[in-house]
Amino acid sequence: MEHQYRLEMRNISKSFGEVRSLRDVNFQVGHNEVVGLLGDNGAGKSTLIKIITGYYQPDSGEIYFNGEKVENLSVPTARALGVETVYQERALADQQTLWRNIFLGRELSDRFGFLDLKRMREETHQLMVESMGFTSSAVSPESVVKTFSGGEKQGWQSSGRSIFTPI
Repeated sequence: MEHQYRLEMRNISKSFGEVRSLRDVNFQVGHNEVVGLLGDNGAGKSTLIKIITGYYQPDSGEIYFNGEKVENLSVPTARALGVETVYQERALADQQTLWRNIFLGRELSDRFGFLDLKRMREETHQLMVESMGFTSSAVSPESVVKTFSGGEKQGWQSSGRSIFTPI
């Protein structure tokens, strides 16, 4: 049975001392849905994202993934659920390939602890084709980031490591 939402947050609140960053926020992301989160400085966007990624715990409220309630969400648990964060800063390694950027800081290894290069390349290709709909051979997992235009780099920052990657 497919659940209506991939992520659902109900009545999420978070305070830092006397500052109330979030008050009873309800937020949903559907399957295969792309959501942009916009707001003024200090509106709580970063706080909400840090709760989704397990970096912060909400003071109150409930979080569901695929209809199942998640208690005490942590960063490793969020990653296992497919959650990733794309930060505003341009954080791409220009001298590296696309697949190396995607797995930067969370490299896959084989049962002996060696980097599983083949699997990382394959999963990058899968992400490109299945999740992002790439059909052109102009960009591949082996493409070096410095060869991308500014728009392509921005696209990879916001799409290549989207909040719900299949990796």
